[in-house]
Amino acid sequence: AGLVDPFQGGVITLDKFYESALDACNYPNTEQPFTCLDMMYIHILLQDCFGLDGSTKLN
Repeated sequence: AGLVDPFQGGVITLDKFYESALDACNYPNTEQPFTCLDMMYIHILLQDCFGLDGSTKLN
């Protein structure tokens, strides 16, 4: 999804992760068909199950 550098890592917010998930759903990639599902599942898990706020930073 291109959120962080694959070699150096990085920090994003849960809201930014959600925006990227929406992009993955709106513009599906046939080579990675489950990206939308996976990212939405992770977002819901972090927000609804763990109670993380949208401004929470993810490493």
